[in-house]
Amino acid sequence: MSTLEGLSNYLGSQVRVLYDVSKQPLEQLYAKQSFVTSPGGPHGLTGEYFDNQELSGKPALSRVDPTISFRWGLGSFAPGHSQGQFSPRWLGYFIPPSTGSFKFYTSSDDGIRLYLSGKRVIDDWTPHSEMVDSYSVHLEAGKAYEIKLEYFDAGGGASVGFGVVKTEETVTENLLAPAKAVDAVIVCVGFDPNSESEGFDRTFELPGAQNLLIQKLAAANKNTIVVLNAGGGVDMSSWLDQVPAVLHAWYPGQENGVALAQILFGEYSPSGKLPISFERRLEDGPTYNSYHPRPGSKSVAYTEGIFLGYRQFDRSTVKPLFPFGYDLSYTSFQYSDLRMSQNSQEITVSFTVKNIGKRRGAQVAQVYVGDSHSHLPRPVKELKGFVKLDLNAGEERSASVALDRRSFAYYDTTGKQWKVDPGKFRISVGSSSDRMELEGTVTLTKSDVESLADRLESVPKGRVKTSLPRSSNTYCPTVSCTR
Repeated sequence: MSTLEGLSNYLGSQVRVLYDVSKQPLEQLYAKQSFVTSPGGPHGLTGEYFDNQELSGKPALSRVDPTISFRWGLGSFAPGHSQGQFSPRWLGYFIPPSTGSFKFYTSSDDGIRLYLSGKRVIDDWTPHSEMVDSYSVHLEAGKAYEIKLEYFDAGGGASVGFGVVKTEETVTENLLAPAKAVDAVIVCVGFDPNSESEGFDRTFELPGAQNLLIQKLAAANKNTIVVLNAGGGVDMSSWLDQVPAVLHAWYPGQENGVALAQILFGEYSPSGKLPISFERRLEDGPTYNSYHPRPGSKSVAYTEGIFLGYRQFDRSTVKPLFPFGYDLSYTSFQYSDLRMSQNSQEITVSFTVKNIGKRRGAQVAQVYVGDSHSHLPRPVKELKGFVKLDLNAGEERSASVALDRRSFAYYDTTGKQWKVDPGKFRISVGSSSDRMELEGTVTLTKSDVESLADRLESVPKGRVKTSLPRSSNTYCPTVSCTR
């Protein structure tokens, strides 16, 4: 069920739901282009087509293409030319009709490069499934900007598209007028199968003019709620402080509209936790400087080591936009009474969580272990277990998480084995990776280490002291999740 259907059905006939779609299909954008082969020359771009992937040799075909929006069958770019791998290059100019911010878009199923006045601004020269790239830039009216677009087909079907639009023209007054007249605005933004998939890297920035759309809607109506559909973090820096609420919906599936309405209108309190840390900027990610191979190299250096996600932010002065394990709720929770007990096989961390708000809600309590005495570099702390508690207003419940030998171990690269160094370990219980509600320490002697079990298959790891059926208690170790 779509978002519109879910909201409309939930509210019924008592509330009027207005809607509009601001996204212009790329095919329509590509069809309205005004490139020229030369200043004062004919409309279109000059295309040179090569019967190889390297844009080398003499072109097999040269022609003027009025628009760049192609879907070829099995690599056949023109009648009479053999099917197979090929590469075209398009040359020409773009002359902006007015001064302002413009956004160039490319879509392709394989490698593509865009040069603007000699500067490479889009560089995606690898085989991949169809995806969208973009580049934003300020341009001056009447100035001729040289365009060079290159593409290669790695085999099979081939598709490529290219266009440019003035950013402000994508958000019209016709769209903003209803936003000023309604009680609240729900703006749904994010990615689609052409802009995010498992087969390629997507942009950190929201596609198209979605950032501008949010800014203008928020200016028109202070009650603007942003609903994000994305498989990870996005750049929210240009609008986050302008909106009262953001709901990251990920890709929720066929009951999307129902679930969204139930959360937005308060039937259920949000109870999910972020499974990753969201960077403020793309540059803040631990792999930013080593994600791609260095020029001239075909290998990638994993310079981040074990310091990914919250492990990196814990030791850095740079902090995430939203940390691992973060959430907001319609209620509040209080942690208390940290207790630790030990037997020959495990250390049990127990604590109490109370719903101190006026609404029912769920809280995922997280247990971290910190080891500062290892001879190898270690994270400040590592998640070792968590437990979810569904609590009515005013209700409190005791929970416990069992820690086995692996909860304190690290991989010794010299001895090539998992190892626990006897000593003092910090135990932290928190609502997210950067909010520790309770902290304590436990000391393991050499004999303690030797007695701890490696795996406690028969011991329930996350335990909530409750009268609810056992199937309602969830424990998720670091790697797998069982219910």
